[in-house]
Amino acid sequence: MSISIEFTNLSQVETFQTNLSEAMQEVFAETAEAIIFSATEAAREQVRSESRKPNSPTGRYLQSIHSESVKTQFQVIGHVASNHPQAEVLEFGSRPHVIEAKDKKTLFWPGASFPVKKVNHPGTPAFRVLASAVEEALQNAERIVHQKLIDKFG
Repeated sequence: MSISIEFTNLSQVETFQTNLSEAMQEVFAETAEAIIFSATEAAREQVRSESRKPNSPTGRYLQSIHSESVKTQFQVIGHVASNHPQAEVLEFGSRPHVIEAKDKKTLFWPGASFPVKKVNHPGTPAFRVLASAVEEALQNAERIVHQKLIDKFG
């Protein structure tokens, strides 16, 4: 297979170069948007999954997962994030810590033998929902850019 392009004057070369540059910028912007969307969906799927933690198929954490992007002429900056109050703990985990009752009250939970004033929490493992979703989406970047090139140039 070969492609042959013939130019008869310098103006045609400049026009071709400008159009190609603009088309490639569109391809890369569309690729970035597709990667961001893919990461957001992967994060939501992980949260919905019954076999993976945190397994919250309809909860507020799932509903809080969103993406944002900022486009400039030469780059697209994307964020996959959650504004849920526990998002940081779910993403990064927590060390063992003491939980104390506030206002001289006691702590009690289903299954506890009796109320207590404080409890030693063993910590929470990092579930890395957002980070693993972004990593998964980036592994597909080559396939995505290839598809966007085909979509744009045939």
